[in-house]
Amino acid sequence: MKLMIVRHGETDWNREGKYQGKMDIPLNDRGLRQAYLLGEFLSTKKVDLIFSSPLRRALDTAKMISLKTRAPIFVREELREIHFGEWEGLLVEEVKDRYPGLFEEWRRAPEKTIIPSGETLSMVLSRVSPFLDFLVSNYNDRTVLIVGHGGVNKVIICRLLGLPLSCYWKFRQDNASLSVLESLSGDRGFCLRKLNDTCHLHYFNGFMEEAL
Repeated sequence: MKLMIVRHGETDWNREGKYQGKMDIPLNDRGLRQAYLLGEFLSTKKVDLIFSSPLRRALDTAKMISLKTRAPIFVREELREIHFGEWEGLLVEEVKDRYPGLFEEWRRAPEKTIIPSGETLSMVLSRVSPFLDFLVSNYNDRTVLIVGHGGVNKVIICRLLGLPLSCYWKFRQDNASLSVLESLSGDRGFCLRKLNDTCHLHYFNGFMEEAL
């Protein structure tokens, strides 16, 4: 099984540095261009089916990929972004000012952090794990693409690689990035083939993104 994991394209809140969480913020113009470039890149790859978060920024990214690859899209609630509770709609600097101790814990020990009115990483893991087990059981000979969000994608990658949630900050998920994992034989889990690749956003058929 090959599993491709994509983060949605850019939104205005991404550009401004605001926590989005479950807020349904659309792609901005740059995010739409990123989704187009990613779709063009994946048009030459084998993609059997796509699972997407229901939030517009992810689903619109998935639709662009589906248009280019002709793979069907299935919407899954489990792929929603982490609910950041009282932090949603706030700039990173505002969270630092209003919740200094909690913000420091979030950066130092994310697996222990309880954001007011939000989800913990353990709660996110609990909702994505049955979905991942479903994929492994039903699509072990397919190429599956997931379109999610920065936070939930990190939790998914930790789960598939057998890493503790304390590794949450050890890797990045940039807008419209592509990560690829492949299953190992003998029920030995997954290996990481590609992480946070964004080369397709800079050059495609000799043109830079800014030219599109």
